Amino acid sequence: MDGIAFTGSAHVGWQLVATPAPSGLPRPVLARDGRAEPGVVGASANLDDAVSGIVRSAFGLSGQKCSACRRVVVVEAVADEVSDRIVKAAEALVVGDPLNPNTDPRARHR
Repeated sequence: MDGIAFTGSAHVGWQLVATPAPSGLPRPVLARDGRAEPGVVGASANLDDAVSGIVRSAFGLSGQKCSACRRVVVVEAVADEVSDRIVKAAEALVVGDPLNPNTDPRARHR
């Protein structure tokens, strides 16, 4: 039985779940609504860990994954520092062929 994997709106996902396969039988559906929850950084966060996680999530697999970090919410007390660190970390990435050992591991992290 063929199935469907879909990333997009919840409305379409539920339509796919309700649509039977050509055989008339239900089909397996893997659906994700495509929203990306934000990274959240509080004043007491370990900023090294927070920035590392944000950069890995945003750039891992070239950002081509549904769980890629697309936005970050940061408390004002550390916002400038977090922003500066993210920019520096992103600029330091060596992006390229994941089979090339010179490509930064953070850019190909899963």
